Amino acid sequence: DETSSPFFDLLNVRYVLTRDSEPPPAHSELLLTAEGLAIYENKQALPRAFFARRVISVKDEGEMLNIMKGPGFDPLSTVVVRQEIGNPEGEPTVSQAGASPPGEATITEARRNRVVVETASENGGLLVLSDNYYPGWKAFIDGKGVEVLRANHTMRAVRVPPGSRVVSFDFVPEVFKASAYASLAGAFAVLVALVAPASRKKRDAAP
Repeated sequence: DETSSPFFDLLNVRYVLTRDSEPPPAHSELLLTAEGLAIYENKQALPRAFFARRVISVKDEGEMLNIMKGPGFDPLSTVVVRQEIGNPEGEPTVSQAGASPPGEATITEARRNRVVVETASENGGLLVLSDNYYPGWKAFIDGKGVEVLRANHTMRAVRVPPGSRVVSFDFVPEVFKASAYASLAGAFAVLVALVAPASRKKRDAAP
């Protein structure tokens, strides 16, 4: 049963719809039954945004998947991120949060192209957003741009400094920026085409 996999919890799958004749999913609570169907709530689903307790940094997606598929990997306590490492051998590096909770994260705005998370942490750490990693997403901490890391192969993450912070993820694809520049250039060209003849007429009409 795939619902017993910890990856199911990691992906923030909170509700499960199944036939009421089927056994209940692992770690779930029945919410409703109707017309032969049942809705369960997964009580172990991780929040959509959370601080990682243990972080493994690797250099490529292949190594990331190998670690995640390996024996003993616990996706509920460990996050694998793709990041260039100073170690010339390219070995994975591991960082661990202390005994205290790594930090708190609360989503205050959630739209299709923007997610805002308010965080509070004593020592800072890796903030994970269990939304799909995709080129075009930008991240900002207190308005300053930061690197978006690929986490657990399909998620987004940023390194957050200590204290109270506001982290925003905004979708700004390059094709959108290119089209915006093209539109501005086109508008400027139209403006020049309209203004220039009028200026010439004024100069010609001047005594």
